[in-house]
Amino acid sequence: MYGDVWAWPAAEPGEAALAALMVGLSAAGALAQQRQKDRAQAGVRAAATTPSRPGDALLLRFLAGRDLRLGDPSN
Repeated sequence: MYGDVWAWPAAEPGEAALAALMVGLSAAGALAQQRQKDRAQAGVRAAATTPSRPGDALLLRFLAGRDLRLGDPSN
């Protein structure tokens, strides 16, 4: 029984990976929409633009390509 289940992914690993990716993205999207709906029903506002944890600010600055040194903003 289980040999039949794994025969196709073993024979076609590229197509199996694509199928798993499509299912995973669909599931992640559905869960994200449900979470947003639940938060809206509970009256929780969307995340503010300010980071909630100290490390988040540093990560956001790094990803945005801004200066990582402490101090006043340069712009």
